Amino acid sequence: MFDNLMFGRRQVMNNMTWKSIDVIVYTLLIIGAISWGWVGFFGIEPVALLFGNMTSLSKLIYSLICLAAVYDVLSMPSIFRRWDIHLNDHPAHV
Repeated sequence: MFDNLMFGRRQVMNNMTWKSIDVIVYTLLIIGAISWGWVGFFGIEPVALLFGNMTSLSKLIYSLICLAAVYDVLSMPSIFRRWDIHLNDHPAHV
């Protein structure tokens, strides 16, 4: 009986940890998208302005955004399960 309870508690904590990672990843993706929007619309590179052109810190920021995108693409089915997202459950009627 207690094994089930402990497993359930660990599972919830584990799920919350992954959800926290998901939120961090999406925050990085939004920052990256806005940054690229500034480059496209205004020709301004916010990361380079704030941290220098290709300094160690700016490379770290670019790398984190890249890893966030790779994580998002590779773990999309898990993210949908964690956040209880169902696609095409109720198709739109015309």
